[in-house]
Amino acid sequence: ALAVGAAGVHLGQDDLSCARAHELLGPEKIIGISVHNVTEALKAEQDGADYVGAGAVFQTNTKLDVDTMGLKKLTEICQAVTVPVVAIGGVNFQNMQDCFKAGAQGAAMVTALLGEI
Repeated sequence: ALAVGAAGVHLGQDDLSCARAHELLGPEKIIGISVHNVTEALKAEQDGADYVGAGAVFQTNTKLDVDTMGLKKLTEICQAVTVPVVAIGGVNFQNMQDCFKAGAQGAAMVTALLGEI
């Protein structure tokens, strides 16, 4: 992200910390963190994340090694944090509105847009 001058970066739980990413990229860059539960979401917010990507909400063929959280956990995450929540994992045009009703401000889609990869 630094090398290409990206507007920001999205980090997983096992990547470098949000604070370190801001040190490297600068405070104006957007940093998102993948979260799977309320505890991770609250930590991401506390650490300075600009948004969280919560999932996998539904089953997905894009990433087979994740557990699904469902709409109930998505709702809990959305209610726990003040930063925007982006629903990710199995989100498509048929269930996207359910994610928004749960409180998500955005939805990340791969298969729904690009087909099976």
